[in-house]
Amino acid sequence: MLLNRGRPSVALDLKRPEAVQTVLELVKRADVLVEGMRPGVMERLGLGRRTVRRSMSGWSTAG
Repeated sequence: MLLNRGRPSVALDLKRPEAVQTVLELVKRADVLVEGMRPGVMERLGLGRRTVRRSMSGWSTAG
């Protein structure tokens, strides 16, 4: 919890379309997007690389 001090957080049910739209709006202002899902899950939820890339100003495929 020490690392999260002073950082805002939000909990969303990504199976709801309005939550996916909220994530896409937040990504427009975010510095990074870190997700820990299994491969393919973000795509199924509508938040895959191609979808999110359109909302971000930069993109990296570190790893």
